[in-house]
Amino acid sequence: MVTLERSWLAATLMKDLTDVQRREVRALHQEIWEEREAAANLPSSDWASLNQRATGLRTMLIQNLGKVLPEAELQQYQSLDRQMDPAKHQQSARHRTAQGDFPCIITDPESKQTELFDFVHITRRSSGYKVRLHKDRPWRDLTAINVILERDVRNVFCEPLAYTFHR
Repeated sequence: MVTLERSWLAATLMKDLTDVQRREVRALHQEIWEEREAAANLPSSDWASLNQRATGLRTMLIQNLGKVLPEAELQQYQSLDRQMDPAKHQQSARHRTAQGDFPCIITDPESKQTELFDFVHITRRSSGYKVRLHKDRPWRDLTAINVILERDVRNVFCEPLAYTFHR
């Protein structure tokens, strides 16, 4: 299925948008997410039309964003979206350098303090991303964090419960 979460992340990172533009971009993403949900619920016997419909969602999103955003902001959005494509940045664990390519910003839910972890490794997982922090600077004794992008809420709760259980 089409990954739209990366597109939404790119939209949230754009700092030059007005409040009206942010609301319109959010509405467009919600509309596309609903279309994706509808496509996911189609009978799986017609894979060709399902694949065509899923591929058209990303194109439809870019076209609709072009109606809402000025050209400069649309180009910035597309640039951010391409930069966050994990397939372009994924390296095998054997050939990975000690210094990663990505920054990671974590806000502690209890203290509300924000920390920047620079040069971390981020790799794509089946349901999100795995963020690998440096062993000499863990966050809450964690050196690997799973960022989960799931549609089913039950799956989101399984990960922290499994961590607590196996710890």
